[in-house]
Amino acid sequence: MASIELVGLDQLQSLQDKIKRALRGVPDEVRATNRRWVPRLRAALIAHSSGRPGPRVITGAYNASYVVQTADGDLSVEAGNSAPQSDRLEYGFVGTDSMGRSYHQPPYPHFRPTLEEVAGPYADDIQNAFGRWWG
Repeated sequence: MASIELVGLDQLQSLQDKIKRALRGVPDEVRATNRRWVPRLRAALIAHSSGRPGPRVITGAYNASYVVQTADGDLSVEAGNSAPQSDRLEYGFVGTDSMGRSYHQPPYPHFRPTLEEVAGPYADDIQNAFGRWWG
């Protein structure tokens, strides 16, 4: 059976104030948090891509091809690598390529382990940002 709980006008006003404050403050806190994480995530990706168990650094071009940026008006962070060999390095490749060359290239996971490593601290930072404006 459904029930309705009536709240006092002062409680309703307090909730409305919190909602208004949240709508004003969340974007600023989240944007600032996400902007702080862009260089951190890029540095972590490069660190994991610099030697075993990740790929070896030969020219530095692979690490330079990381793209880490805020998106959706700074409300999210996106990361990727625009180098054509990024999937092969991450997942490996066994078979013949389009030019007829045979490969047995082992995977050198570096992107996924980086994301797993930073996911917890990033989530904590975002949770703290929400706590600052909701508080």
